[in-house]
Amino acid sequence: MSDFFDQRARQISLDAFKNIASDAGPSSAEGEFDSNLERLSVSDQPAPPPRATLPTVKTAVQELLRIGVVEAEARPRIYDTLRRHPQEVAQALEPLDLICRLDEVRGLAWLWVGQGYAGDTSAEAAMQDAVAASGDDDAPPADAPVPGDGWSHPLVRRQRLTLEQSLLLALLRQHYLAHEQQAGVGGGVARVDLVQLGAELATHLGDSGSEAKDDKRLRQLLATLKDHGVVGEVDGSGYVPIRPLIAHVANPATLLALLRQYQALAATTAPRQDGEEAA
Repeated sequence: MSDFFDQRARQISLDAFKNIASDAGPSSAEGEFDSNLERLSVSDQPAPPPRATLPTVKTAVQELLRIGVVEAEARPRIYDTLRRHPQEVAQALEPLDLICRLDEVRGLAWLWVGQGYAGDTSAEAAMQDAVAASGDDDAPPADAPVPGDGWSHPLVRRQRLTLEQSLLLALLRQHYLAHEQQAGVGGGVARVDLVQLGAELATHLGDSGSEAKDDKRLRQLLATLKDHGVVGEVDGSGYVPIRPLIAHVANPATLLALLRQYQALAATTAPRQDGEEAA
């Protein structure tokens, strides 16, 4: 009898141990350890290195930064790279707060200062001053400066045109549009006769009485506009080529601003003339 009870007790103890082991889950501790190890290994893995920029894209972006404007006719390979890789070009220019704009019809790519870039604080401050002066927190006055108009970028030199340069730019724009109406947009190189252009400029600025002085004035104005990329060198036959960038530099917005400037000057000079006649 004692042997039977001893065997029965050992059997009960063995069954109880098996039940406890099964409830605890023999692989739970190992599974938890494995999951923690997996999380640690994933978090400790180094980030993948950034994808290297293509050499052709590097060359194209560097050339765009150097000259500011790329024409398909003059630099077809550079322009084609800028056109075929817009995302890579945008990624390369993004830290500089610059963007590349494309005019595929005219075959043109040029550098542009992005709106709201990190260093553009002057226009925002000017807007806040204008709002504070008006005493209205909801709406700025009508003549308040537009944000982004007073930008100054450390890598892009901003040059303001004089009224004479702006007038010549408007005349060149008129000849360029006439060329596109005849040859189509992007059709060939637009050129204008230097003598004809000088006569048109003299009707607005006046004739000095000396052809040499008028020609010198015109050539000096063209030299300044050449730095802006809107004209080329005067050729031997007396014609000046008009570059396609003029379609974007002398756009309707800038021409309207020029018209308003002339109207403002006319308004300020009119009372003086009336006063002189009255005296």
